[in-house]
Amino acid sequence: MRFSVASREVFWRWVGRVQLADGPTLLLSGDVARWILSGEVVEVETEGTTDILKFEGFALRRKGVVLWPPWRDEVSHPRMSWSGKTLYAYRLVVREAMYERDFEAIAELEQFHYASEHEVVALWRCVLRTRAGREPQTLLPVWGRDTVGGDQRVHARKPVSGTGARGAPAV
Repeated sequence: MRFSVASREVFWRWVGRVQLADGPTLLLSGDVARWILSGEVVEVETEGTTDILKFEGFALRRKGVVLWPPWRDEVSHPRMSWSGKTLYAYRLVVREAMYERDFEAIAELEQFHYASEHEVVALWRCVLRTRAGREPQTLLPVWGRDTVGGDQRVHARKPVSGTGARGAPAV
């Protein structure tokens, strides 16, 4: 079905909301929500009828280009013996980052790759925002919790080379 976009909000890179005029509300990644402008006409295919579609169960297209779901592929790589028999195979599921834990894993992998606590690869936010090469251990109490410490949330990942994915300028 074709809908006009009433509004869009970007909360974080991994959470965004698109409100369709006379249609459902779409919850998807903030990166994708950023690409959609109010007043645009989009095509939405759903697997049912509901007022709020959360990350799954719908496809979003603009001018025939798929915006949601993000790219995903499965790859199998067999390991062969010297005689040509398949001993075992690796099965990989490769996809674009879309959840908060994906962005945290990216920051963790970059930290492992650069192997330094002094190289800043992400901004982490707990009670205060701090620049760090890895997820910091906080000693500040989190509001509404009885224990000291709390959940950290990756706020933004710093591109190391100065460019984003596929050579796009870093934001």
